[in-house]
Amino acid sequence: MCTEAYAHDFAAVCIPPCFVKEAKQFLRNTQVKIATVIGFPFGNTTTEVKVFETKQAIANGADEIDMVINIGWLKQGDFDAVGKEIKLIKEACGKTG
Repeated sequence: MCTEAYAHDFAAVCIPPCFVKEAKQFLRNTQVKIATVIGFPFGNTTTEVKVFETKQAIANGADEIDMVINIGWLKQGDFDAVGKEIKLIKEACGKTG
């Protein structure tokens, strides 16, 4: 995937979290950004695990984080929990607001 991203000058490549460090190293001299997904596929991990995953992915070189919201909370209508989790993940990314 990284070879294709480099060859075709992709804006970004989405890598499983366990391969972020390796992908960052492979694409180090390119403009290709590294994206990864937190909480895939259903968002059912705890918020604390998602925060840890996010911080680790960024430390390993991720430029972009896609987070799967907790689908169970969404279906239950617990929008406050969903919003709080998004806020905490944004903070883990170094983003506020």
